Amino acid sequence: VTTFVFGLCPALAVSRVDLNESLKSGRSAAGKARARGRSLLMVAEVALAMVMLSGAGILIQGLIINLSAHPGFNAYRVLTGRILLEGEKYFSVVPGDLKRVTPQAAAFYGRLLDQIRAIPGVVSAGMISRLPTDGTARQPFTILGRPPLHRGTKQEVDYLEVDSSLFRTLDLAVVRGRGIDERDVEGSPWVMVVNRTFAERYFPGEDPLGKAIRISIHSDPANVTVPEEQPREIVGVVDNIRYPSWETEPVAAAYVSYRQHPREYPGGDHWVHIGKTLVIRTAVAPMSLAPALRRALAEIDRNQVLEAVMTAEQRIAESLDVYRFVAQLFGGLGTLALLLAAVGIFGVTSYLVNQRTPEFGIRIALGARRGNIVRLIALQLGLLLGAGTVLGAAGGYAIQAMLRRGLDGLPPAGALMWFAVVFVMVGMALLATWLPLQRAMRTDPIVALRYE
Repeated sequence: VTTFVFGLCPALAVSRVDLNESLKSGRSAAGKARARGRSLLMVAEVALAMVMLSGAGILIQGLIINLSAHPGFNAYRVLTGRILLEGEKYFSVVPGDLKRVTPQAAAFYGRLLDQIRAIPGVVSAGMISRLPTDGTARQPFTILGRPPLHRGTKQEVDYLEVDSSLFRTLDLAVVRGRGIDERDVEGSPWVMVVNRTFAERYFPGEDPLGKAIRISIHSDPANVTVPEEQPREIVGVVDNIRYPSWETEPVAAAYVSYRQHPREYPGGDHWVHIGKTLVIRTAVAPMSLAPALRRALAEIDRNQVLEAVMTAEQRIAESLDVYRFVAQLFGGLGTLALLLAAVGIFGVTSYLVNQRTPEFGIRIALGARRGNIVRLIALQLGLLLGAGTVLGAAGGYAIQAMLRRGLDGLPPAGALMWFAVVFVMVGMALLATWLPLQRAMRTDPIVALRYE
């Protein structure tokens, strides 16, 4: 279809050629309309290339910023791996689209951590239901002692089950109160540790320690919400861990003990308890301990699988894959558009030089400098390139706004990014016009006037 449509226009133009004009002086009289068409196509190619390069530029800029940003914890020499327990030994289905978790799940993870800590080269080991770099599992909650929320408003917190060693393993600073520790078991009052964002958002100007929170576990597919059996007391505040940059705003997080958990979970949300990401700080190269980690798991339960074994640094980089893919896509399209624009500029410049060769011959014969000839072409091209650049800048601004809405967390385009895009466009234009302009400078007036 594309070939047919774009081939039809030139064919129709040829069918309307004036033979008398075409044969005059052995030259083709393209006509003002067709000359305008070529110019408009060149302007469109330049604008499209700039739009694509602008999109690639802001994505690459965002990727660099996010890769260089501190994750909020010490990711050096940290090995991670994911386990999702399977089998009736660890959970069962109960009426009401609920899943009941058995005590064997917590016992399994406790034994596994003990085995891992005994591996030579392991400095410390902890676990979390899901690292914040992998996304969120937001759950509704209420603050006891406060009036009910207005209809249509909601409070949500990223719900994370951890063990008592996680904060130490990640070097995650406790800034107020205490972290989750060995006191926090099933028979003791339930507690939670919140991050700075939670404390600042829900207790501005207040001390959050000692406040009571009741969290509910909600399942979107099942549309079922199950309140936890008892409220939790806030006993500590920790630093924020950086979430994926597509999050529109800082995420409020709550860390709870994996030993203090609901017995029943709605829908598939039991994974919060039976699924864990192991976090292991090592004294040696982290990946060298992966085989020992799998052996430790097999000694406890051969039916379970350890997945996504990678370093914390790799996991952080993987969380930015969406940026990387879209940046590569726009970069590829931008390169293609740039090549098409270069071919278009070369063609239009060559056409202008050929069409005005007799004029150049007359000017040179009358004493014009060859540099003036180049300036004539450069001025005409400059107007077309300028129009394409202005349109491309407007389109680039629009595409960047669209990308920032679709990929929240993208930074605004800086002056350096725009300078780089314009620099690439100018460099491409200079290369594409070099040969035709050299040919114009070498115009021989005798040859140019031969047929005049």
